[in-house]
Amino acid sequence: MKWLLLAVLALTSTTSFSQDRESLLKAWENIQRQHSEVAKFDTSETPGEYTIKFEQIPFEGNLRVLVYGVEEFPDIYGGGITKTGYVEVELVGMASEELTKYGRPYYKWLQSNSLFFDNSAQLWISAEEYSQLQHELAESAMPSNTKMFFWEYSNYILVAIVLYFFITSFGNNKKMKLSIEAQKRAEEKINESIKTQHVALEEAKQQTELLREIRDSLAKGMHNEGKHT
Repeated sequence: MKWLLLAVLALTSTTSFSQDRESLLKAWENIQRQHSEVAKFDTSETPGEYTIKFEQIPFEGNLRVLVYGVEEFPDIYGGGITKTGYVEVELVGMASEELTKYGRPYYKWLQSNSLFFDNSAQLWISAEEYSQLQHELAESAMPSNTKMFFWEYSNYILVAIVLYFFITSFGNNKKMKLSIEAQKRAEEKINESIKTQHVALEEAKQQTELLREIRDSLAKGMHNEGKHT
């Protein structure tokens, strides 16, 4: 019973993988017919080959599919993309060195050989559509414009705040320094005034002593004259 169940699962998996490959190839063919860089795309009588003509690349001839397949794709962004598909091709008779001359249109077309399976819509989408889907998911996940403004300019805002406090602190320190210097000058003037007062008092004291001595001397002289008379 166990072996039968495993066989059924293996058969189901193989059938599903085969269906994925078939749907991938059909989706790739449709994308080629609609691609902006492709002027003409048709199936060929030879299996695995197509006829193709480009808009800008100077090539009109056979396109050979070398290999194609489907791989599981982790839906880490929540876009519903569960598988990715690839189609490796060859432009028969076209040298790779020649293709490098048309790098931009060639690269744009080359991206069409990678597809992504949208599980919610149950269809294969192009790399361009996948890129657009990721862009929309990124925009929906982005915060509001106000939050984005603060997120984007948070470093500049922080620097501005630091500079503001630094300048304010510098200004306050400068004012405080000037105030301290003014107070110091006032104290020096007061000290000088006190010293001047001390000197004046000392001089006044000396003058008082001198006047007292003169007075005493005069009084003594007058007393002596009275005795002689």
